[in-house]
Amino acid sequence: MPTDGKAFVLQVLPDDWVMLANAEAEEFCGIACIKGTWLTSRDSNWATGRTVHVPVAHIKSITTFDSISEMRSAFARSKDAQVPKPSPNAG
Repeated sequence: MPTDGKAFVLQVLPDDWVMLANAEAEEFCGIACIKGTWLTSRDSNWATGRTVHVPVAHIKSITTFDSISEMRSAFARSKDAQVPKPSPNAG
């Protein structure tokens, strides 16, 4: 499994996301796809480390990171920002 290099977060239909490394455009079974190494997603950890093809028609957006570690740091910061902090005045 890749440890660093460019990383890509693909937001896909209907409402999920996929994190890939080593991504490139490729036709698979006659369908335009993004091929890459699956890093993780919310529901499909069984695919981690496998090469997958994501049809371009199913992609809503792509976010590119310079490294896998940068992507993971961004997700950690995002997750921390979404967790409500207790109010200092809470009883």
